[in-house]
Amino acid sequence: MSIQKEFVLRYRVDGHVRFQIPARICNVDVAKAVTDGISGIDGVYRVNLYRSQQKIIYSFRGICL
Repeated sequence: MSIQKEFVLRYRVDGHVRFQIPARICNVDVAKAVTDGISGIDGVYRVNLYRSQQKIIYSFRGICL
């Protein structure tokens, strides 16, 4: 299975999303790279990756594509 299919949307409202993420994304170095990458998207103002809970939450303004 491709890694993209392992991300499960758990919650979504305007400006806020939460995903269940695969365990292999929770490695310290990978988690930092993913968090930094999402933070670099225009409009994203908060990213939290909870490694022990295998989830990522981010908040944004406007449309982030």
